[in-house]
Amino acid sequence: MHKYGDNDIYDCSACGYKSCELMAKAIHNGLNKPENCHHFNLYIAKQEHERAEQQTQNNREVHTQLVGIFEKIKNN
Repeated sequence: MHKYGDNDIYDCSACGYKSCELMAKAIHNGLNKPENCHHFNLYIAKQEHERAEQQTQNNREVHTQLVGIFEKIKNN
């Protein structure tokens, strides 16, 4: 659930349990799933956002390279 330290324990009860520990036990026992944790979803969304930003940067770099290649071709 991407909880690696005390700072990752929120006990927000958004999942329906009073604590992250109870939620983890429910997941272990097959009674719930990580996707029902607000902070798990937030973590995943942040990762996906970072990947999208990296892909956007990669696309910009390829675009710049292609523009340069087309300019060389055009000028020949």
